[in-house]
Amino acid sequence: MMLKISKKERYSVKTRMGTKGNWKVTSLIPNNTIDNDSPTHLIFVHLDDEYKVESVWSYPWEYLVNNNRLRPKSVKGVVRGYTLTVKVSLDKQFLVFGSGK
Repeated sequence: MMLKISKKERYSVKTRMGTKGNWKVTSLIPNNTIDNDSPTHLIFVHLDDEYKVESVWSYPWEYLVNNNRLRPKSVKGVVRGYTLTVKVSLDKQFLVFGSGK
């Protein structure tokens, strides 16, 4: 989902639920988001098992691209999009809500 807050800011929001490690990987970020229609920030929301907001991270898009944080996701050898893995201990600077656990 892409949110336009202003003409200068565009946010892509990804949400995952769970208490085990699998919540740390985003769903697919489409190819066109990387190439043509880039947001200014990626907002990642972690929900607990009762759908309550546990933590929220706000990543500057430029940081994700420049630091190779977006990993390609391929299907039958063709890149369909990208994923981001939240690194809780390293990403504290981007944590804007919650404990990050």
